[in-house]
Amino acid sequence: MVYTVKSTPMEGLSPAEIYMLCGAVDIEALFGLEDKKTVFIKTKADVLKLKVSLQEKELLNPEGRLTKKGALLIKALEIYSKSKAYARINNLSIALSKSRKEDNVVILFEDEPEVSYRLELWPRKRVISLLMDVYDFFRRPAKTRDFEYLIRDLEGQDLEKVKTMDLIGRPVINFEWFRRPGKRDEKIGYEHKLFFADGDKIVQLDAVHRDYAYISLFYLYKQVFDWLGIPYGREVLTDNEPQHQLSGNGRNPETAGGHH
Repeated sequence: MVYTVKSTPMEGLSPAEIYMLCGAVDIEALFGLEDKKTVFIKTKADVLKLKVSLQEKELLNPEGRLTKKGALLIKALEIYSKSKAYARINNLSIALSKSRKEDNVVILFEDEPEVSYRLELWPRKRVISLLMDVYDFFRRPAKTRDFEYLIRDLEGQDLEKVKTMDLIGRPVINFEWFRRPGKRDEKIGYEHKLFFADGDKIVQLDAVHRDYAYISLFYLYKQVFDWLGIPYGREVLTDNEPQHQLSGNGRNPETAGGHH
């Protein structure tokens, strides 16, 4: 499932074009893309053709120097590359600020895999708004069972039913979270979970541990808010958000995995 927006401040760039710009600030790899060397080899990148393409997109001037638009894009790429943590929601790769006081996040949109990407600055709450727009199970009213458990392991017939479900064409939130090791010898943090509906129930597949569970709407919110660095319970939606289109036995939640 792929997200698009009706208006964009920057037209799509190929990975080679992005890395051509990144050369100005010595960036060799970006989360959500293959590394520069791999991209240039696979695409047989022609530097002269890339330069002309960037001039046509008004990121370089006729003399080959950065335009104001190009300089702003490079600054955003630099901020994106230096993030200590990232979240990926289907085709959105999000650089997360260390401080929750910083409301905006830099997002790399994958419009077409390995072909076209955009970089945009969004308020964190707009990502939640997008999920609300796209997924019925994310915005549905709370059910009685949502108050009865946060997470419930699947077993027996329920487990077999969910494991054999055909997810092709079914709305699925594919969520990955990655944290680089810090100065205090922190380990690399990584989580990968898929969320989809089974009737009016929400299924969570922990792709790392291959665990299936039913989760409450509140637990889904809690995890997504934590991953995006939004204090749970904060007002996150407004009436003025732009419209989006689509072009993807109970346990204690403290021991059930999740971003810490």
